[in-house]
Amino acid sequence: MNSLYAIQITIASGFLYLIYFFLLRKEKSFHFNRFYLLGSVMLSLVLPFISIQLENDLVQLPRIITEVQTSLQQFSGLEENLQKQTVAVFQQEHGVDWLVYIYIGITSIFLIRFFWQLFSIFKLMLESEKRAGFRSISNPKHQYPFSFFHYILLPKDFKIEENQLVIAHEKVHVRQKHSVDVVFLELMTALCWFNPFIWLIKRAAKQNHEFLADKGASNENTENYLLQLLKVIKQQHKVSISSGFYFNQSKNRIMMLQQQKSSFVKVFSKISMVLGLVSVFFLVSAFSTIENLKEELLAMPVVQENELLNSGVRSLVEQLAPIQKDVKIIKSEGFSNSAIILNEKPTVRTKPFVVLVDAGHGGKDPGHNNEKVVNLQMAKRLQQLSNEHVKILLVREGDSYVDLYDRVALADEVKPDLFLSLHCNAHAHSERQGIEVYYSNMNLKNEVSRDYGTTLLTNLIDNTIIEDGRLRTANFIVLRNNSCPAIMLEMGFLTNSKDKEMLTNETSQQHYAEVVFKSLESM
Repeated sequence: MNSLYAIQITIASGFLYLIYFFLLRKEKSFHFNRFYLLGSVMLSLVLPFISIQLENDLVQLPRIITEVQTSLQQFSGLEENLQKQTVAVFQQEHGVDWLVYIYIGITSIFLIRFFWQLFSIFKLMLESEKRAGFRSISNPKHQYPFSFFHYILLPKDFKIEENQLVIAHEKVHVRQKHSVDVVFLELMTALCWFNPFIWLIKRAAKQNHEFLADKGASNENTENYLLQLLKVIKQQHKVSISSGFYFNQSKNRIMMLQQQKSSFVKVFSKISMVLGLVSVFFLVSAFSTIENLKEELLAMPVVQENELLNSGVRSLVEQLAPIQKDVKIIKSEGFSNSAIILNEKPTVRTKPFVVLVDAGHGGKDPGHNNEKVVNLQMAKRLQQLSNEHVKILLVREGDSYVDLYDRVALADEVKPDLFLSLHCNAHAHSERQGIEVYYSNMNLKNEVSRDYGTTLLTNLIDNTIIEDGRLRTANFIVLRNNSCPAIMLEMGFLTNSKDKEMLTNETSQQHYAEVVFKSLESM
């Protein structure tokens, strides 16, 4: 593969993916998103072949190189290096045969992996038995159902009657032919493995498939479907080119199931904006001139290699490199004589994530079953876990009564990154158990609150703190009146013997606090 072409498809796919990430990712326009992601890959592959030359493109290339070399002499002490970059950008004959061999070698590995996965799927289907219109597999490595084209494969001991929502989910994958997308994207990542945006697009497309299947399977039974999804706490072993209910994106899928559908006007305006941006990008890419290339080359700074040694992320690019904020470029020594390394320093949190923990009730207000005691115990355990990354502050440190509005006022004064209110639940029926996480739609930062709540809920379920949990909305004073992101955690039911043991036992209480703190560290 020509190295210039590789850079062009990387830039094109990157631009198209960023449009999706910022404008479409959180919208429930799943069908449009599906074809946009597939179209992004196809367009990035063909766009480099489309060129509309302007009149001044007829200027002879050697003359432009001479002009650039002359202009570069103003940089004292760097003439030689900059001249090398000039040649690197405009050089047409690279003469690096071993670079081609590396590409062929790595591509071959990915293609072998791809065809091995296909072979594994076909082998499973040949070994499977028909059962109630599905394929039953006895391989112990595959413990969960998945679909591939028009086949749905189920574990031998899978109970169809008890998992109708899972079956409905897989049927959506089959009906909408999601396997076609997956096979195409797997093949593209095998051929364009060097392009990070192709991998991101593939991941986004697979996630969007799950959103489509969740939407089609849940229908009007969203609550029951969500409960079944929440019980999935581990990622199954399955072939990556298949589709399945147990695709490990539980946090995002929960958020999408809970999210209200945007208005038609909002969705239409965003789609129009996307189409407009893609059209502009197409035109800008097609109408390129040598003069523009010369100006961008002159703007390129040269930095010493030792400045990049402690960097985080590196991507291979050539010819053109955008320079913004903490992005630098350098002539690559040894990879090829037309390579430039784009270096971007990772974002590092410079200050701790401050959490104001509100132990619910207190003093003259004992709460349900004297829950004020458990709430304060949990709050203090969280405070003891404070470190350089997460700092825990408490609304109350003893058995004192604090008015609800005073709790909000304290948050306004402290200005934490998150307000976390701890409570214990109660119910007339002792069998009722589980956790509930609340956020308020009236909170100015309700989307962030929802994200934090989903993270907390998912971690608690993934770490088997509890088997059942729900993300809910409620306009409690401490949630709606807060100016910072705010969530309330109902840690369990003190009226349920199992939950009560977990919340009052010292060992399990400490484990509970550690899981909550781990969730805070990941926010």
